[in-house]
Amino acid sequence: MIAAKPQPGLLNESTHLLNFNESVVVKTLLYFNIFNHPLTAEEIEKYCSTPLSFTQLKDLLDSLFKKGLIFKVGKAYSLKDDLTLIHKRNIDAERAERIMPKARLFSRIISWFPFVKGVFISGSLSKGVLKEDGDIDYFIVTSGNRLWICRSLLILFKKVFLFNSHKYFCLNYFVDENNLTIQEKNIFTAIEIESLIPLYNFNCFLSFKQENKWTKNFLPNTKEPVFFKDKQQSVVVKNFLELCFSNSLGLSLNNFFKRVTLKYWTKKFQSSAEINFKENIKVKDDVAKYHPNRFQEKVLQKLEEEIAIFELTTGYKLS
Repeated sequence: MIAAKPQPGLLNESTHLLNFNESVVVKTLLYFNIFNHPLTAEEIEKYCSTPLSFTQLKDLLDSLFKKGLIFKVGKAYSLKDDLTLIHKRNIDAERAERIMPKARLFSRIISWFPFVKGVFISGSLSKGVLKEDGDIDYFIVTSGNRLWICRSLLILFKKVFLFNSHKYFCLNYFVDENNLTIQEKNIFTAIEIESLIPLYNFNCFLSFKQENKWTKNFLPNTKEPVFFKDKQQSVVVKNFLELCFSNSLGLSLNNFFKRVTLKYWTKKFQSSAEINFKENIKVKDDVAKYHPNRFQEKVLQKLEEEIAIFELTTGYKLS
């Protein structure tokens, strides 16, 4: 059942100012409102940009509810008075739970490839939901100076054995172990990093998180996830290939795959006015990023729009 108070008038009729903590809660809900994703109180606490106790948060939620600025649907909170949102979220959560065994299976397969050091789940699945047309996104850490060999072999596997399907095998972000720091420091990347689910090599995951402690500036309340204990068995073929390409031949091959990929992506995307090639397509020695749809940029822009719309339609300005 949905319950809510009448909303205040428009900004030009009466302007009010929310205090800092109330604004933080609203901005958290606004961010996930972009994805039509209601949040539980525990999730709001996790993704808030300021330290809050759970008791403080509950008081803030009650205050915002009484002001008619948020809605409560079951155990979740939203800025929309729409019961179907929580229903869709529950369906997506059930789908995510069903798909996780496949994510673990493919993570294990990825871990068998040479120079793979860590495999983490990212994207919507890392937040406990998956839409019907959603993919399983992987964030992969590789050995130093062998990222492009690793990526090329995984892409070849996907094209040959999975018929280039992205459904269970979406490989869009690689970093090597010598440069684990993510350069884009904003609320989007902070949420993505803090939501990662490590499925292979928890020590590698801890090293990655250590190099990205800046996320706590955006999300001070997050806690480390429980590690799914994978079976990290020694793979003979992987060890053999790593040994074969641990020399100058391997470095030359790595650079060759990098050049080929750069040439292909440049030809495909460089002329597109819709894509900021340097930001959305990265081909570096230690980073491979493939986000041609400008998703991060669009989300951050949409967040600014959501804030402006909220202030205009409610008459409450966010501090």
